[in-house]
Amino acid sequence: MNKVTAVILAAGNSERFGVNKMLFKLNNESVIKKCVNVFYNIKEIDSIAVVCNLKYMDDIKNELKDFKEIQFIQGGETRFHSVYNALKGILKTDIVIIHDGARAFVKKDIILKNIEYAEKFGSCITCVKSVDSVYKTHNGVITESLNREDLINIQTPQTFRFNEIKKAYDLCENNNFTDDSAVYLKHIGPPHILHGEYSNKKITVKEDVYNMQDFRIGNGYDVHKFSKNRKLILGGVEIEYELGLLGHSDADVLIHSIMDALLSAAGLRDIGFYFSDTDAEYKNADSSILLNKVLNMIKEKGFLLNNVTATIIAEKPKFTPYYDKIKENLSIVLGINKDKIGLTFNTKENLGSIGRGEGIEVISNALLYKE
Repeated sequence: MNKVTAVILAAGNSERFGVNKMLFKLNNESVIKKCVNVFYNIKEIDSIAVVCNLKYMDDIKNELKDFKEIQFIQGGETRFHSVYNALKGILKTDIVIIHDGARAFVKKDIILKNIEYAEKFGSCITCVKSVDSVYKTHNGVITESLNREDLINIQTPQTFRFNEIKKAYDLCENNNFTDDSAVYLKHIGPPHILHGEYSNKKITVKEDVYNMQDFRIGNGYDVHKFSKNRKLILGGVEIEYELGLLGHSDADVLIHSIMDALLSAAGLRDIGFYFSDTDAEYKNADSSILLNKVLNMIKEKGFLLNNVTATIIAEKPKFTPYYDKIKENLSIVLGINKDKIGLTFNTKENLGSIGRGEGIEVISNALLYKE
């Protein structure tokens, strides 16, 4: 049985990304942790080596503290040097899988196919067919059209018999190679290819991350009329006013509207379906607790909250003095930064029941995402 080692490259400076992309969070999980997790849970892989920029070595180690027996290797000035450091530093192995940590969306079956092909052919280079027209240029003009049917875009993982790829790197007299397939081709022979998946994208700039998210927008609406002998609660904050809002629970019209927006974005039913006003369990219930239940519901569907906005419409009372307090409380309950909560206050210019001061209505929007 061949011993298989995965080398995860995470030693770049992320200059085009703006911050270290290995530490960037995707759904509350760093890029490097998401990537390593795929390899860590494949039983055919015996060991993992992560190549790090010395500047971020401690941060990456901390991100991967839950994984046992990972080897950390200091990266070099270029990708070539980082791979070569790994090949010189990893423990004895038969098959080595070299993968860019920035390709955090690699699939298990692609990795297993890489191992299979490397054992059979000596090498395996993951690629996809080029979907764009490709041309040669010189001095700012197109000089030749290339047949894209003969062209591929190289990805990782790239997998080899260890002794062959190590020999190829040992023979290199320069470090002008941008990937391992070129080194293998130069000193060993034509590497075998495996057609992979377009979803195995490399994160290079911030736009790459945004394009990988599945966004869903939801709209919510709620209205409650004023009533005597009730507290006025808005966004979980008690407002000083002579009247409260009528409702089965605490009648927090703002939170109810946000709950409906979240449920709508996740493709779920409205709050009346899940929290009936005939259910004694929710009599005078704290709506912040109900909101937390909704957040758990959307998480079960695989969604996370990006941001919310809400427009509170009422002639009275005036909510502006409570703006910061409401926003702070919603930030805590929703688990997002305050700058991802938009609140506006408006009136009906004395039109209709709301304009006559008979109640409050709220319109909300929520943006959810998942990979």
